[in-house]
Amino acid sequence: MKKNARILCATMDKTMSAHVMLLQIQCMNLCVKAEPVSLLTCMVKDEDDEFRKIEEVAAVGKRNDYQFEILPFDQKLIPSIVEGMLKIHPEFKQEIVKAEEDCRLNESDTEERHIIYTMPEVDKDRRDVLKDAVKVLYAKCVERMTNDSATIKGRIAKDTEGYSVEDIDELKKTLEEKEKRYFDARDEVRDDKNKEIDEAYERYLKGEQEKEKRAQEAHDASDSSKATSMEMSQEENVPDGNQAANQSETVQTEQKPETPSDASAATPEADDNMFDFLKN
Repeated sequence: MKKNARILCATMDKTMSAHVMLLQIQCMNLCVKAEPVSLLTCMVKDEDDEFRKIEEVAAVGKRNDYQFEILPFDQKLIPSIVEGMLKIHPEFKQEIVKAEEDCRLNESDTEERHIIYTMPEVDKDRRDVLKDAVKVLYAKCVERMTNDSATIKGRIAKDTEGYSVEDIDELKKTLEEKEKRYFDARDEVRDDKNKEIDEAYERYLKGEQEKEKRAQEAHDASDSSKATSMEMSQEENVPDGNQAANQSETVQTEQKPETPSDASAATPEADDNMFDFLKN
């Protein structure tokens, strides 16, 4: 392949790969998992009021797929690190914890503190926001790549002056293949990010279902405990056979039959005599 043709191919590689890489970095900054690249733009003000990259003032590690652990080289810079992180990722959940003994930077400092950052859960609202952001980033990338590819291929006529038809056809074919490869890589970045978002949303739903299950189990256990307590209370209040017989005898003893004098006191004649007495 002649010099100008090689230059056009190299230009296509450099330009298209840069667009794909930019889209990849942008998608990583739509934080679903803990991606170290998402911290590259964090700047921390040191004790001399100079801004430094976070890797210059702290060690950064991943506790798991969804958590960062930041280990400050100087404990006095914790407030500045927190401020710097808040500016670029206010959505991260932050927690300052006492360092575990085997994780201390300074083994003699029993009060060493680390900062834990947890990625926010991907509920339905956050899922929709993230997917919309991916669409916007992808559309801008498509526009730039399409325009730049057309510009590069538009130089073929000028840069291949004196080339044979076979050489020009070979160059066109090579550029088309490169274009397709980078377009496919761009689409893969989008698809991978959407898949990551969907998986995080499923993880959130599963967590919510487990919470509901535990809450229902606790509720059922509470109801069962209350029912058992009521049954025991009722059993304690039920008299046995001897107690029931004694209570029956007591009731019969207390209910005395009316005497004749009592019966006459309740007759109409007694009421008339009392009425006459009141009149006199």
